[in-house]
Amino acid sequence: MLQLIRTRPFNFSLGGVLTLCAVLGACEDAASDPLGVVVSAETQGALLLVLERSGLPGLVSEAGRADELREVSEQWEASWDMTLIQARAARTEVYGLAAPALADGLGLDALTVATDEVGHALAIIDGLTPDDLAPSIERRVGMAAAAHQRARAALDVGDTQDALRALLEASDALREVTPRRLATLLRAIAEDALGRIVDRDTYPEETLQRAERLTKGAGSAIDAEDYTTAIRRAYYAVLLLGAELP
Repeated sequence: MLQLIRTRPFNFSLGGVLTLCAVLGACEDAASDPLGVVVSAETQGALLLVLERSGLPGLVSEAGRADELREVSEQWEASWDMTLIQARAARTEVYGLAAPALADGLGLDALTVATDEVGHALAIIDGLTPDDLAPSIERRVGMAAAAHQRARAALDVGDTQDALRALLEASDALREVTPRRLATLLRAIAEDALGRIVDRDTYPEETLQRAERLTKGAGSAIDAEDYTTAIRRAYYAVLLLGAELP
């Protein structure tokens, strides 16, 4: 039986909208809220978040540096189709490349607003009970909170580049557990595991065929923006292949 743990919209005066849905497994759409996602206990958890100002796309737009940072933005977007270790390494490089231009184009007020957006999101998540959050979510929320603290500390001393690097890290840590990003990550893990198979005889052929179908089906679901189905399919593909979950 699927159960909606928590689905609530929050409108911020700073212009961002955050919708949270604590989810803990196989996914269905919540009937009461078109943005809600229900996930049962057997698959990965996700939080439905919209962070409009604190992520790279919003900051690039606010700074008016879309042309200058086009390749960096493309590198950031491509990172979401990588496995976790590869993705985080790629995004760390992006933060360093983007920070100087963003710091030059953004004022302190804009940076403070963006940092506050992450702070508001963390405060709302903190209001959920521990049972509402899967361990994978708790880890990333902890990473986001630590990075957010670093961003605040850097802003306090006027170090805008360090603040931006930490802010981007915090925002992306939260993005890792949104349905779309979780779906693409799980699919990437499954694709990587399939690509590493040297001898197909090491797996039952039926298992491999099923994993391949699930991985391909996850990609189709992502293309259709059906992230709940994509998470379910990719998750089970990862399990069948014995790969490590994020």
